[in-house]
Amino acid sequence: MRAPQKIMEIKPLEGYILIKPEEQKEKTDSGIILPGEDEKGNTGQGTIVEVGAEIVPAGFAPKVYKVKAGDFVLFTKYGPAEVEMDGIKFVIARLEDILAVLK
Repeated sequence: MRAPQKIMEIKPLEGYILIKPEEQKEKTDSGIILPGEDEKGNTGQGTIVEVGAEIVPAGFAPKVYKVKAGDFVLFTKYGPAEVEMDGIKFVIARLEDILAVLK
């Protein structure tokens, strides 16, 4: 009997955010074909999974992040790094790559 495979964990570093991007539909429910990846624009949407922990030097106040895990955000597609872990696609973005929190 084999031991269960351990799922890898991604912990973003200070100033980075781990995002689970929303999959873009290629076809609508009624069958209309949507534009290809190159034509979809330069922004993406997704849910923040984790915000990197900050390393605070002695005597300094910690930064206040305006985003948190669970926020649904709009981010620029050209800055973040795309990664895949255990078959799940993620994006690791800088705080500056987050354009807006969507409600």
